[in-house]
Amino acid sequence: MFKEISIIGRTAYGIYALEEYLKEAGENLAEWDVLFKKLWSFPEFEYVDDYSYIFIECIPHCILEFEDFSSGGEWEYFTEDEFKVLQRLYKNSKNIDVIEQVMDWLREMLSVHLYTANIPPAQESLNIMNDKVYPFLKEKLKNIPSIEPFKIYSIKEEKCWGRFFFFNRIYFQRKN
Repeated sequence: MFKEISIIGRTAYGIYALEEYLKEAGENLAEWDVLFKKLWSFPEFEYVDDYSYIFIECIPHCILEFEDFSSGGEWEYFTEDEFKVLQRLYKNSKNIDVIEQVMDWLREMLSVHLYTANIPPAQESLNIMNDKVYPFLKEKLKNIPSIEPFKIYSIKEEKCWGRFFFFNRIYFQRKN
């Protein structure tokens, strides 16, 4: 299903679907803005490997394993206030298992391609998206988002990373 969509397009799909899941689950997305601003920041990075570092810092177990901001060593992409917000959200969310699982699979998918110029992308990345992320989200979401808008991130561009476009989340919001 995701064969013609680049690594960043697949990641964007996963982030968008996670956002949709939290919305359906009744979470206040405004409270989660600190997380989604970080996750949607990929156009700010020239390389996917650079983006993957911020993604990894966002994963719940990376935030929750530390008591406080200073015990985590150097946080490159978070302020102390952002860290505290994420820690509180993760500790209090009834959806933490879904958040953790989806983000961990997306991290795994990104890491398959770190520092490579595979053309076409390794089958492992496609397997993660097609066999894990998509079916899991399809089971969890009432209305699974279409992959069509994510085809703008072509596998044929930028050595399979896809060309970064400004991603406008509003474009994908469903009309209620």
